[in-house]
Amino acid sequence: MVFQCGKFQLDQGKINDFLRPPTQTIEDILASPQKRNVSCRGILRKISDIIESPTSKRRELTLESLEGRSSVVCKLWGDQADLLVPAADTIITAVCVQVSNWKGNISLNSSVLTSLQETDEESGFEGEVEAVEILESFSYIIVADKTLKISAELLLTVFPNNEFLEGMRVLGKCRGATVAEIKVLNPKKKKKENQM
Repeated sequence: MVFQCGKFQLDQGKINDFLRPPTQTIEDILASPQKRNVSCRGILRKISDIIESPTSKRRELTLESLEGRSSVVCKLWGDQADLLVPAADTIITAVCVQVSNWKGNISLNSSVLTSLQETDEESGFEGEVEAVEILESFSYIIVADKTLKISAELLLTVFPNNEFLEGMRVLGKCRGATVAEIKVLNPKKKKKENQM
């Protein structure tokens, strides 16, 4: 048996919000009700291997807020686990994922519409280096509440002995969350401005 109905208006905005939900911060997503469709932008910090069981297949991505204050796990289920995943430490947008609350933990689940988009937009930063984590091949610095990945060579231009110095002010450009250019500003000049 087939039922028929008359024509009815369908709000195009609601269709667009379902197919391409607005991008939200991780903090907003952590406060969202479950089953809401969202797009989430963050720094891709961790990529799991594909996890398979007799009944399911998934890959887990850990997304960190651009300020480094919070994170959320995005689970890619079924065929979505095979999506091409950008490299770690890049800024990505997980498009069309659903907020889930499992045992009090907020996470994101993929849908058939889920896609991953890498952001390589260039942006500037300026401020005091608040912290540094020095590793062999690359490091992380925090400038103006942003956690940025920096190559060993560029880090040496800021900290020649690979030792953190307080009061070091920098100016630079980053692509996504990776430092592309950086230069040290005159820290004494900033101190004089503060004394005036």
